[in-house]
Amino acid sequence: MEKMSFEEFKKWSGKNVKSYLPAKYKKVKPRFENMTKHDISYHGMIMRPENERVSSVINLDMFYDRYLMGDDPELLLPEMADIVLTKPPIKSTGDVGALFDYKKTKKQLFIRVLNLEDAGERLDSIPHKVDGEFVITYSIRFEYDSKLYGSALIDNDLLSRYGITLEQLHKDAIKNAAVIMPACFDSIKEISGKTKASIPEDIVIPESISSMLIVSDLYSKAGSAVLFYPNTLKKIAEKLGGDFYVIPYSEKCSIAFSAEFIDEIEEYLNFISITYDPDNDGNILSHNLYMYDSDERNLKCMKSLK
Repeated sequence: MEKMSFEEFKKWSGKNVKSYLPAKYKKVKPRFENMTKHDISYHGMIMRPENERVSSVINLDMFYDRYLMGDDPELLLPEMADIVLTKPPIKSTGDVGALFDYKKTKKQLFIRVLNLEDAGERLDSIPHKVDGEFVITYSIRFEYDSKLYGSALIDNDLLSRYGITLEQLHKDAIKNAAVIMPACFDSIKEISGKTKASIPEDIVIPESISSMLIVSDLYSKAGSAVLFYPNTLKKIAEKLGGDFYVIPYSEKCSIAFSAEFIDEIEEYLNFISITYDPDNDGNILSHNLYMYDSDERNLKCMKSLK
């Protein structure tokens, strides 16, 4: 499915967020304004009934970025509605907040990864690291309440405000991401056991598939970025018993399989073709096959799978 443009996303959000709001919002016409807060500019959406004096502003830039990164737009709507229903104080306390306090912010840092070619002009305004065909970006996780989380992409202006280098940001984000969004690489067999999925007796799953690992993070937010966490590749090698191959096919998910099953590559490509869902898995991350050498401890691109 082709991604919505920003204008399409803006109109779609204004129309559909009402489904998650009380009845009094059904006739409210969304107002769109260019906002500036603490020297940061963004496109805002305001949903304010006539009889109310104040209203929180939805940062559409942040939500559109998450949509482009692969978040399901339908799952973003409840978060937008929660912002609308969380009224700001009429008088500001003057506290800029934890967002601008790097000592607090770095405890909520995590990384995402996208394809360099697909990233385009977005990279001009955000700090990033290029690693081959991949680009690592940096985000802040924040909590609306005990059950609802959101995120904000760090841009160049925010990095400048922190007064740190890109190298420091990268180091802190890589380290912290492994804590708040730990890597997860269960096998198909393990996943089936956890979900208690019943498999018909007449269907035999080959070992090449049952032992294959689904690589992501515990919450499916950092996704394939876990491949860049410290020691993740080493731990996968230990689980698979040595050298292995990786197909980082989407931003949300990669698969890894033992080098002994390389002749079964078509089985893995069929699995990807059948299970890949662009609405949930995000954009295509790579069309290439990678191999991890457990002795040299490096990941290298082997060939194109197109």
